[in-house]
Amino acid sequence: MKKSILIIAVALTATILFSCKKSSQLIEEIQPPVETTIASEWLAMQLATVKNEDGSMHVEASETVNNINQYDLDSHYLLAYTKAPGRDSWVYNQLPMTITTDEGDVEISFTLDVNHFSVNMINLSSDQQIDIQRFTNYQFRYVLVSAHDYESMQVDWRDYEAVATALHLS
Repeated sequence: MKKSILIIAVALTATILFSCKKSSQLIEEIQPPVETTIASEWLAMQLATVKNEDGSMHVEASETVNNINQYDLDSHYLLAYTKAPGRDSWVYNQLPMTITTDEGDVEISFTLDVNHFSVNMINLSSDQQIDIQRFTNYQFRYVLVSAHDYESMQVDWRDYEAVATALHLS
């Protein structure tokens, strides 16, 4: 009987000792945030003409960003779109894009970092200054799509309306 109690006691003690986590295992492992779509609202940005060092001009606008971090930028695909008034409805285009104007072919591009979303316009055809008035009704939006969604969803990412439907953007 003593042997049975001793064996049970040793087995119980061993179970308790080996099932306890070591103190280093008690620290929670840092898990990356759940990957989601991050999108700005449509932004009506203040455009400004800026003189380059070589004397040429370009147009730029910038908005402060406060809803993304470096992990988001590293783990998501970054997309940006324009929304411009058309004859009967809005016209959407993915950035970067080139538009033909009276001043020449204007390239519209963007950059996004953890602090700013910026839009830049340069005249590819000449040194003629870009007419800002042509772009005053343009709005801009950035969308960060998780790598999993971007690679697995059957979406034409150039088509903003398809993207908005697939990602449930308003």
